[in-house]
Amino acid sequence: MEGLKKPDPQIFKKALNQLHVTPSESIFVGDHPEKDVKAAKNVGMKSIWKKDFQWDNVDADFVVDDLAELFSIIHKVNDDSILFN
Repeated sequence: MEGLKKPDPQIFKKALNQLHVTPSESIFVGDHPEKDVKAAKNVGMKSIWKKDFQWDNVDADFVVDDLAELFSIIHKVNDDSILFN
């Protein structure tokens, strides 16, 4: 237990630090608009919202109905980052 809870940015930063990656190299997938999507975006991560019937119009970088869609999004993000580096 880290003693931290989402949406505290420190929990995201600590995870990134432990993985030795920057926010711009990371994608966060979640189903809560504030605690997952907005919190990840606030630290500079790409965000993917796993649609949930409780919310509409979530401001995420990507939206999925099914987690199987993640592979194509990750592939696209990787291809785009190669083009812009």
